[in-house]
Amino acid sequence: MRKNYRKANYDELKKELDEFNWDVLLNNSNENSVNSMWEKVKQKITDMEERHVPTYKISNKNSKVPLSKEIVELIKEKSRLSKKFGQTKEPAIRTKYKRVRHKITKLVRLARKDYEENLAKEAKTNPNKSGNT
Repeated sequence: MRKNYRKANYDELKKELDEFNWDVLLNNSNENSVNSMWEKVKQKITDMEERHVPTYKISNKNSKVPLSKEIVELIKEKSRLSKKFGQTKEPAIRTKYKRVRHKITKLVRLARKDYEENLAKEAKTNPNKSGNT
């Protein structure tokens, strides 16, 4: 399971952090060491995180589609554009990012289709090599 911070309820989390009386947590402890106080603060924040940040299951879907050099370069460009758009918020950059993203999706679908077709042909011509008996 992995935390999905994009869907976290940050308003409620901030509200709970603001309303919590941290002095009570830290002053009512029998131990006054910094380490024990840190553990209490860390545990409280972790508890709040569990309440306000949903989790999701990581897919075990392993893509065995080989990526062409063109797709890898487009992925790098998409990453660069995403970073640039995050810094500048220019609509033109977002448009370029969307175009590259859609092109990557299209090329990956075509590559997967070709890969699966070749795998099927290989299974028919040489079943021992493909793992089919």
